[in-house]
Amino acid sequence: MVKLWDVPSRRFLTDLKGHAWSARCAAFSPDGRTLASGSQDRTVKLWDLSTRKEIATLTNEFPVLSVAFSPDGSLLAAAGDGLAFWDMASLQTVAFLTDDTDGAFSVAFSPTRAEVAVGYSDGRVGLGSLGSRRLSALPKEHSGTVRSVTFSGDSTLLASGGSDGGVVLYDVARRRIIKSFREHTMIVHCVAFSHDNKTLASASWDNTLKLWNLPTLQLALTLRGHQGPIVGVAFSRDGSLMATSGVDGPVRLWPAAF
Repeated sequence: MVKLWDVPSRRFLTDLKGHAWSARCAAFSPDGRTLASGSQDRTVKLWDLSTRKEIATLTNEFPVLSVAFSPDGSLLAAAGDGLAFWDMASLQTVAFLTDDTDGAFSVAFSPTRAEVAVGYSDGRVGLGSLGSRRLSALPKEHSGTVRSVTFSGDSTLLASGGSDGGVVLYDVARRRIIKSFREHTMIVHCVAFSHDNKTLASASWDNTLKLWNLPTLQLALTLRGHQGPIVGVAFSRDGSLMATSGVDGPVRLWPAAF
């Protein structure tokens, strides 16, 4: 089940029901008209946000733990124990990457450049061009599954969070590690950049949300409030709010400026 909320009014809108097992991830299309949800039932469902009805069910061979739209909305990617791409016009699978995609756990598209990042269960992070359709390995820093990858809004930075509790910041153009943050004591399940690209948020199974100051590369703040592991974090499009979700149930909203 996927829960849909109206943020300005703080009002719950509806439950989107249809997955046979738990929904593990979701992503809005760039035009805001479609929601994609991925589930352990090995499907991605597409929802029309105006009618709140299911548009289509896309099937694959692995549980879906990460979904992402390309910046122009023409492609949808899903990762779990593998990687799949769909053409959004035809809703047909496309053989987009020629590399070995076994063990792909997380995926993200660059918002302003034609690039895609993939996190793997063995700790690797791959970065590739949409034009070449090939991935190259970034310097390996994680010792466990890379559970989240995300680009900064200007596409100059890439961040990853892993089962080893690490948060790694990369320079996209130079393909090098800028900083490895090691303040979390348990799995980092999700990472997200603020819209001004000055803050990186990391959500962890140690029940904390940490905010990293990117100009100084220092820990700025540790937030507590969830009564259990935090599994998701996202910034609102206007940059004023952060939303977090945890295994304790509630979705919490936080001011994004500190």
